[in-house]
Amino acid sequence: RDKSVVEIKEELDFLNSYIFLQKIRFGNNFSVEIKIDSTQLNKLIPVIALQTLVENCVKHNEISTQFPLMVRITNDDKYIYVTNNFQPKQNTETSTGTGIINLKKRFSFFSEIAPEFYLENNQYIAKIPMIEE
Repeated sequence: RDKSVVEIKEELDFLNSYIFLQKIRFGNNFSVEIKIDSTQLNKLIPVIALQTLVENCVKHNEISTQFPLMVRITNDDKYIYVTNNFQPKQNTETSTGTGIINLKKRFSFFSEIAPEFYLENNQYIAKIPMIEE
């Protein structure tokens, strides 16, 4: 709580608690695959960044037996990718984008590289830079 950034391994531990709760809520209709290279786990990201991204997946997408949601968290040498199958909820309020705006502002304090958010091949992709100490 007193930190602005945390190691990725700590963020993943925290994220797993959130995922556990969502699995109780959605059962087999919600799955998360995490494949982060173990050599990158000591790099930094803003606290609760991954949870914010997974929360957005849950908030903005249909999750049902007919439309299960699959979230993947992966990385390369510079970025973490949070990807989900794009299946927007029908008849919902327009998003204010507050979570993404907040995340971009927090990253701007620690990195010259801004997060990116885009749709590609029916996948929503959030691309966030890993921060070196």
